[in-house]
Amino acid sequence: VTERIAVTVDLRLQSEQAVLAQRKPTDKLDAYDYILRANAVWRHGDREANEEALRLAYKAIELDPCYGGAYGRAALYINAKKHPRWMVDPQQETAEAIRLARLAITYGSDDEVALAAAAMVFAYLGRELDAAASLADQAVELNPNCAFAWSVSGWVRLYMGHHDIAIEHQNRAMRLSPRDPRRRIMISMMGTANLFLGRFEAAERLASEAAGEKTQARGLSS
Repeated sequence: VTERIAVTVDLRLQSEQAVLAQRKPTDKLDAYDYILRANAVWRHGDREANEEALRLAYKAIELDPCYGGAYGRAALYINAKKHPRWMVDPQQETAEAIRLARLAITYGSDDEVALAAAAMVFAYLGRELDAAASLADQAVELNPNCAFAWSVSGWVRLYMGHHDIAIEHQNRAMRLSPRDPRRRIMISMMGTANLFLGRFEAAERLASEAAGEKTQARGLSS
């Protein structure tokens, strides 16, 4: 019943910004506003948007050096540079992302988004999988209805080779946030997990579904 209610709320809010607005993670509204703007910009998904989101997150940190969510977001935006090869200095940027992730844990120990973002960075850039799994579990425990936390937990389990659990957690994330802007990536992750499990038909079907999501997104943005 709780999960069903969470899905209904997610459909009505339709955006991460509205969810964040209810939580008031910082008393400094200017810093909070910068993170809202960063989230909105980041959804565009290109290199310029990622850089602008990172700039805005750093501005939020400047305004509130104790804002765990801002550190987590900044770390996540740097993390997003690796796969498309947007990093200019991978060694330096990886170190910076991990530094930010550690600060997200320090200042955001009660913030599931900050902890989940740190978990993603620890898993993908730091390859500290046990630490990442522990952080993802903490994030889910803090808010079992946080789609982002479940999604990150799915990714961490994928990296650990726990493919069935990865699929289970990603499915939970998608149920909680059926209109999630990261839906294509979620589907792709489940396809990868199925591929590793030797479920080739399922992997192919999910890959086609992810490709369809990408095509649809392009059509909506044109």
